[in-house]
Amino acid sequence: MFLEREVGGALFDKLVEIRRLAKVDLKHPDLTCRIEVTRGPVLIYARRIAGPGGLPPNTAGRLTCLLSGGFDSAVAAYKMMKRGAHLSFVHFWGGGAEPGESSIHVARRLLEKLVPWQGSAKLYLVPFEPLQREIVARADESFRTLLYRRLMVRIAERVALREKSKGLVTGDSLGQVASQTLRNLQAVGSIARLPLYRPLVGDDKLEIQDLAAKIGTYDISANASTIAARSSSQNPRRSLPRRNNSTSPRRNATRARSSNAVCKTHLSNASASSTESSKDTRPDTDLPLNAFRRGKTRQARPACRRYLRKV
Repeated sequence: MFLEREVGGALFDKLVEIRRLAKVDLKHPDLTCRIEVTRGPVLIYARRIAGPGGLPPNTAGRLTCLLSGGFDSAVAAYKMMKRGAHLSFVHFWGGGAEPGESSIHVARRLLEKLVPWQGSAKLYLVPFEPLQREIVARADESFRTLLYRRLMVRIAERVALREKSKGLVTGDSLGQVASQTLRNLQAVGSIARLPLYRPLVGDDKLEIQDLAAKIGTYDISANASTIAARSSSQNPRRSLPRRNNSTSPRRNATRARSSNAVCKTHLSNASASSTESSKDTRPDTDLPLNAFRRGKTRQARPACRRYLRKV
């Protein structure tokens, strides 16, 4: 109160000197000025600009983030960095429809936008297209996306252990796509031994895109989505084969034998193709062959699910 009276009296005297009509209106002022007295300078301001908030950078520990070229993973990384975590990044890349359309440059541009929030970062680039082709050739179409994601988590976990990270960060949002239902999120997350953090699990797409525009990653991710769509339409080799819905016994038996190859996707070898890997003591148990004999595909599906829990 003392400071308000002194400053208000000084302002009133100045206005009288320059012969300006001075009125006091405490309920509806034209301008509200704030004064903060610190140990150093005295701060006088009339407008507050909200900052990002959060905790000081690099104070909460290390995490490893799976960075794609989309909106979600970059926003998830920002949210964790805002809470003081220091992130390393793993990006799984493949070739595009035309030369120069690889997603590596997208990941690097996203990292340029994210690095100022924590000062420095490491980016691990993992070539994933050979592993995708191996899964496409050997696994049933209905399990491919889950196998891709489980394999990515396993490889990222090896990188996280090397970086001494306390967990993994993904951009999953509940129900946003078919692979992000509760059951599929559980199937993917069950492969990880480290904690799996999903800061966007309760956000919808519009909220994620608004935050992406705020941190400067929206245009990069939007262009990446356009390139990915063009790549899948122009490169027929990269498209997945359509599933045959025939019910003939011979074709069902063929499909069953191809499904049996899920047990031989060489996940341990694929994980070793990333960076240095820590020793994994979890065995890759083969699927029983009798589940696929005589074209019994209905019996094969529960067996595949039991196998996925082991891998």
